[in-house]
Amino acid sequence: MEFVEARLASLPQKICEFCGKSSWDTKTLSCIKCKTIYSKSDFQNLSNLYTAASSEHYVDIRYRNWFERVEAYEGILLDLIDRHAVTTAVDIGCGPNRLLEHCKNKREHLSIRGYDLYTREENICQHNFEKHPIPYDDFPASLSVCSHVLEHIENLHDIIEQMLNNSECVFVAIPNPLFYKTLMKSSVGMELGGLEGLPYSRPMDRHRWMYTVKEANGLMEHMAGKHSRSLEIYYAAPNLYALLARVNRNLFVNEMIYVFSRH
Repeated sequence: MEFVEARLASLPQKICEFCGKSSWDTKTLSCIKCKTIYSKSDFQNLSNLYTAASSEHYVDIRYRNWFERVEAYEGILLDLIDRHAVTTAVDIGCGPNRLLEHCKNKREHLSIRGYDLYTREENICQHNFEKHPIPYDDFPASLSVCSHVLEHIENLHDIIEQMLNNSECVFVAIPNPLFYKTLMKSSVGMELGGLEGLPYSRPMDRHRWMYTVKEANGLMEHMAGKHSRSLEIYYAAPNLYALLARVNRNLFVNEMIYVFSRH
């Protein structure tokens, strides 16, 4: 019995197919989070959990609108483009495509394309990436950008996989849903932002995922390890928030930026 328990304890970490977590009672092969019990063979067939070391940076990023967001991301994106000699880039869920247009204005050699549910301007292709794969065969890209999109879509894991399978470098930005302003609103009974909460009717768009900074980091480190990528994490925490974020990231980090690149 002791031998069996020791062997199970040494098994590679697996991902529960029911809840997507990885927290196990190795004696019973049951998921601690959702209580699902697996047979030995079913447990062995589950997906492996990967991990990767990451470097962390606190950056003074602040903006009030799309135009300012473009300028706020400029330093990180242009450094990524220069370090890895990026010549082609796509923006997944690009909106007006101002992010890559801004980069192209700074790096004229860059060939760009944006994909969005709606076409607004040239260089933007209408594409429903929740229903259809990103068309990398039509436009191969050494850099994929996905800014404030993943939290809106159900198949975010698949989108991350597609970007990492097809691009040398990937830039992902997601908000922190537990930022202290959100918690303050809920504590005094105020309505949450326009993309959160429980509206009166089904909205056309909304944030679909609630997560902590640690959970977001865990997912991105798993993806980096699975695809053999290095990972840089940038915590957007302007001014005094940068000091407070070192004590509690969940409360004082505005958003997280994840930069994947090949080793």
